[in-house]
This record gives sequence, C-alpha cells and structure tokens, in this order.
Amino acid sequence: MKAKFINPLLAVTITALSIIAGCKDIIETDLTEERINIIVPSNNLHTNLLAHTFSWDKVDQAIKYHFQMISPDFSNAEILVADSNLTGTKIQLTLSPGTYQWRVKAFNNSSSTNYVTYTLTIDSTASLAGQQIALVSPANNYATTTQKILFHWYKLYNADDYRFEIRNPDWAGGLVINPQITQHDTITFTLDEGVYEWGVQGHNAVSNSSFVTRKLYIDLTAPSLPVLLYPSVNASIQDSVLSNSTLIFTWQRETTNGSPVKDSLYLASDSLFTPTGIKTTAYLTDTSFSYVMTTSGTYYWKIRSIDAAGNKSAYTSTRRFTYVKP
Repeated sequence: MKAKFINPLLAVTITALSIIAGCKDIIETDLTEERINIIVPSNNLHTNLLAHTFSWDKVDQAIKYHFQMISPDFSNAEILVADSNLTGTKIQLTLSPGTYQWRVKAFNNSSSTNYVTYTLTIDSTASLAGQQIALVSPANNYATTTQKILFHWYKLYNADDYRFEIRNPDWAGGLVINPQITQHDTITFTLDEGVYEWGVQGHNAVSNSSFVTRKLYIDLTAPSLPVLLYPSVNASIQDSVLSNSTLIFTWQRETTNGSPVKDSLYLASDSLFTPTGIKTTAYLTDTSFSYVMTTSGTYYWKIRSIDAAGNKSAYTSTRRFTYVKP
C-alpha cells in the first residue's frame, strides 16, 4: 500500500479553521429562552378598525422575525393572510371583518424563540368613519429622480372607491392635479420637480375614511457646492489649542427646497486620498465634524453634498493643513 503524506502545516490550518468555525457557532446567542414582547395590538382585541400595525420589541441577537397570520385560528386554518420573515419589528396590514390569530418569533442562524400567539377580532361595520387606509408606496419622505410615480395602497373593506389627491408643497398647499376617484388600489402620475404630499381617502354610500398622507420629493437638481470654513487653507494647528486633541471641522451648505441634504467628508494624509492615506470618512447631517487627532503631520480634507434622491455636488477644493503634537 502506498503511504499518504499529510502536510503538517495544512493539517494545523484545517484544525484552526475548524476551531474558528466551531467558536462562531458557540458564540451566537441561544434564543430559546428569550420571549417576544408584543407592543400592539393587545391580545383578544375586538375592534371595528380595519388597518392595524403589528409591533413587538426587538430581541437582542435576533437577525429576523417570522410573522404569520391565519383566519380564523391556527387550529382551524382556512385563510393564510400573511407569512413573512421580517428584519424589522413591525408590519402593517389592512384586514376584512373576521377573527384572526397571528404569531411571531425571533430567530438567528442557530436558534429561535417560541412563537407568541395573539387573537384579533374585527367586527363588521358599513361606516368608514375613523378608518385609515394603509399606504404601501412610495414610502413617507421618499426622494427620487424618477418623475413617473406609481402610488399604491391597500384596499379598505366596505370602500366602494378611493379619492386620490396630490398637493404642493404639503397638505395645506394647493392641488397639483384634479382629485381622482378610482376603484383600484394603484394610480400613476408623472410629476415635475418639487415637494409634494399625496393622500388617499376611502368612500362608500354612507361615509368616508380619513385621508392618510405621505411626503414625496421629486428632485432633479444637484446640491450646491459646500463652503469649507475650518481648518482654513494651510492652517497650522497646535495640539495645545484643541480640547483633548479633538479637531472640529466646520463648513456651510446652502438651504435647499429639494430633498434633505447630507455631506460626505473625507480626511486623508495624502492629497490623492488613496485608500491607505484616508484617515476617516463621514456622512453627516450637521455641518460640523469632530475628529481626535493622534499623529503630527500634513492632512487634507474635502466635502461634497448628496441629497436624499442621490444627486451629488462636485467635491470642494482640497484643503491642506498641518497638525503639530509635541
């Protein structure tokens, strides 16, 4: 028989990798003893409201949550209403009158909590007063460079049709289009650049639901170039003038009528901002940034603005400064 030679280094490497993989499994938190805490709705709730947000507290070390809803209950399942793995801790549904059971559990790659199961009963009513339509998309404060927008909402039980409106710049502003009456749960419009609020109301022969609205930005314009303030050009900054070696970068940005703007800041030890030279990057709502300096030397910084729709300004001119630490 021909003997097989095993490289000792390879064997050690394989063993080490096996140990690391095993440690990863051991380190992951066991969720079997954890319990989901439901926030809303309460168990055994009886209501005539059709739209509900199902919400629970976050479980540490969970990566997702499994949400299920059945009618009338899990012992006598007739209708599967929802069956989703969620990264967040809430889901919004619009339901018809009936009895429902819903449950949720948290899980990670190796374990899960037990399900927590609640019951919900929705009583039949012809009145839409006090009801709210659940809007699907676009999300609230959605910003985009796309002008053709598909608006989507969940249908409301006992609603015969829906009134759709778009106003500018908010719900107190003027109508952008004539109010639209539709029996569908979607409608599409092409809009000019601007800030809008859109809303939907359910109708039937005896009542109306309240309007539910969301903000929308159609933004085609790049933000203005920021203005760097401090450190100034070729500044020499002594550590003694700083508090705990903390250097505060400041700049200005113009106010905008478009979507919200943030600034992307780069600090480097070389003027080309190569990956090895970059000290830090930051994406900021404020127009200041604090950074703890550690090493004397020459530094460079620059900024550009980016709005929520993805439009970007040019970069500012690169500024050079020196930091001196005894």
